[in-house]
Amino acid sequence: MDEVLVQPKNEIPVKYQPMPTQHIDVLHTSLHLSFDYQKQWVIGSAQILWKPYSQTISHLELDAKGFEIKRVALLRSKDTSNLSYTYNGKKIFIELGFGLNPKDSARLWIDYIAKPNELKGEGGMAITDSRGLYFINPLGTDPNKPRQIWTQGETEYNSCWFPCVDLPHEKHTQDIWLSVDSADVTLSNGLLKSSKHLKNGKRVDHWQQLKPHAVYLTMIAVGNFTITKDTWRGKEVSYYLEPDYAPYARLIFGKTPQMLEAFSSLTGVPYPWDKFSQVVCRDFVSGAMENTSAVVHYENVQHNTREHLDNPQEDIIAHELFHHWFGDLVTCKTWSQLPLNESFATYGEYLYNEYAYGKTYADKVFSKNWAAYLRNSQKHFVNPVRYHYAQPDDMFDVVSYQKGSWILHHLRHTIGDSAFFKGMNIYLTRNAFKTTDIHHLRHAMEEASGKDLHLFFKQWWEGMGHPVLLNNLFYKAEEDAWYVEVLQQQDSAFGLFTLETELAYIMEGEQEGTLHHYTMPITISKKRNEYKIPTPMVGTFKPRVASFYLDPKGNLPAELVDLKLSHAYLVQLYMANSYRAKMDALDAFAYIDYQENKTLLRDAIRYCLQSKEEFYKQAGLKLLGFHDSLYTYFEKDIIALTQEAKESYLREEAYYWVAEMSKWDLAEPIIKRGLRDSSYAVVSTCLQALFSNSVDEGIIACAEFETVPSAQLQRKIAY
Repeated sequence: MDEVLVQPKNEIPVKYQPMPTQHIDVLHTSLHLSFDYQKQWVIGSAQILWKPYSQTISHLELDAKGFEIKRVALLRSKDTSNLSYTYNGKKIFIELGFGLNPKDSARLWIDYIAKPNELKGEGGMAITDSRGLYFINPLGTDPNKPRQIWTQGETEYNSCWFPCVDLPHEKHTQDIWLSVDSADVTLSNGLLKSSKHLKNGKRVDHWQQLKPHAVYLTMIAVGNFTITKDTWRGKEVSYYLEPDYAPYARLIFGKTPQMLEAFSSLTGVPYPWDKFSQVVCRDFVSGAMENTSAVVHYENVQHNTREHLDNPQEDIIAHELFHHWFGDLVTCKTWSQLPLNESFATYGEYLYNEYAYGKTYADKVFSKNWAAYLRNSQKHFVNPVRYHYAQPDDMFDVVSYQKGSWILHHLRHTIGDSAFFKGMNIYLTRNAFKTTDIHHLRHAMEEASGKDLHLFFKQWWEGMGHPVLLNNLFYKAEEDAWYVEVLQQQDSAFGLFTLETELAYIMEGEQEGTLHHYTMPITISKKRNEYKIPTPMVGTFKPRVASFYLDPKGNLPAELVDLKLSHAYLVQLYMANSYRAKMDALDAFAYIDYQENKTLLRDAIRYCLQSKEEFYKQAGLKLLGFHDSLYTYFEKDIIALTQEAKESYLREEAYYWVAEMSKWDLAEPIIKRGLRDSSYAVVSTCLQALFSNSVDEGIIACAEFETVPSAQLQRKIAY
């Protein structure tokens, strides 16, 4: 072959990332902060109580990015003595002038000005900027945007606004005094201890957090927020929104107390913090952030009643709340261990959906996580727990979040529900207010289950990739028996997996048209695996295998490829109990030959459209998209869905089909009716349909919606 020259991209090199050595332990941080909106500066005074970690030291260093240092001193009672220091723009190197042993502590006093807006923001995919503290519309020049201040500490960005040891293994308690305009509302971790009005139109709020938490979880927010309060088990649950959205506070966040109850019950650990607040901020650099007892959400979380129909944002609320157990109470020791935070928080979305809406709905939503991971093929070669990366933000990806949540789901199935939830409880109670690595979780799950989980953790948490299983039914004439063959066909770089799952098989009954569903446990460990299907005689009748499939409960993080007849997929669709098994059958129908299987395809689509679950109806419409010549058989059913479907996503798809496939004389009045639908998504789809068939009428209709405050609708009009 011709010689090929491979050149690397100009990227930051990947390197080994050990846990930085802990030289000091910060016990408590006290901050007095005021703000210069004109210059976008933070004027701060910090008192830091600390002690040596393990050895006597005479000097220390603190992270402080882009500061102007005014003074560094040692505080003894009411006396202070200046300390010599050097500063390189990122760290303060302080000389004590004496040796301090680990049994003693000392208190530093640092006066400074932080200038986060003058830092060069970088960030990554999940957290898109790295300045730590942000002034939003500080001079009020944008009439459509409120003036706000908010912070984003993860990964190591809180050192952009206060001096600290900016690493995930550092935990501290804190007092924060915020000097703000009297009209402003503030939020921080912990409880509001006092609020003192000054004569100059200012107010000083004192927030106190006395339970230790990671430095990156320290936060403040300042702005014109309206507070709506609930309670849960006597603790304050509050929602901070812009005044225009305050009437919708309980619509958006009202299920928070139910989520608190769900997670407290499932983990066996009652919500551990003093209060739970959520604030929506403008121009936030991520989707949301799990700051201890004070979550920040991006602006799309605040919405009105009609927008709520299309996206209630419940999953993001559940995700950040579950972090208060996994990430806040127990924190990953290094960013290499990030799945201990993010995989659990992502799985928390599943746990709440299962708790509130049932397993099938939870499986439907959860399937998107596996699909997101599969789409990112370059991430198939990345370990969830990884010690080599260029920068901490690289850890925030579909492996730490989506794939990790599926690993937990598989672990739950492998050891059983009782052991899984007991293991979570052991992990949380044993490591409360501490930091951990993946082995702490393994030990907890092993203790709960009595199983050796070293192989499971090694292949899933410390290994890369996933199984690709090719499954085939074949007959052994010498035994007069049927077998299922399972071949592991994943990339050889991933190695062979050991999997505990189940094989489902469906047998024809003695009476014509009857089917019986069975399962048997199997272990997959070799390249090629065989499993004999039990086929007992019923009198003189020997039942035939009508269909088979792996993973009947839908818990396996694997790609499943079945080789079987088209009718066997229809049997699987009818008989399977899990969402994933039904969807696997429908996915197969998308690619079978239409001419040879027209009747089977009609039966499959009809089965979906007649389902009680609207997401199965949606799946039927998706299958119709691959075989749209069948539309005429279901036109009346789909027209009925435009009015009868309760979920807006299903009505929207039904309107789309009517617009695309029905004759315009029939579709036009239906589409115009859709312009009056309560869902903005439906209205957007109908606007598109009307415009596509009549530009003049489409323009007239767009004009009627120009002032509707829906980003989705305005994007469609602009399009």
